[in-house]
Amino acid sequence: MVMLREAAVNFGGKVTSAAPTMEDWGVSFSIGNVLYWTGLSYSQSEILLLKVFGVNGNRAQEIGFVGASLVPNSYSWWNRLDLESERVCFFAKTKSNQTKCIERFVRKAFKPHPCTGTG
Repeated sequence: MVMLREAAVNFGGKVTSAAPTMEDWGVSFSIGNVLYWTGLSYSQSEILLLKVFGVNGNRAQEIGFVGASLVPNSYSWWNRLDLESERVCFFAKTKSNQTKCIERFVRKAFKPHPCTGTG
């Protein structure tokens, strides 16, 4: 969670909460008018999630937004990174390389977003 918080702050995020719930543990933060959440679900602790709220779901579908899945009946999208995958090899990395891996994953959400015009 420390690495997630650092990644959010490194990209100019204002952390709004960083606490566990009954289902997950993550960091909520905002940049401009966009709210983000990144963290782990207890039921799939090997999957790092990043959710972005306040996007135009119809616009995302129109342009064929790649790299994330729209949350049904919601104006948000999410992306996931499997930390145990052979491609990522997260747990075999040094701490500094784990932090870089998380920052690369989170950075993808900060490119100008096609549904909000922000990133």
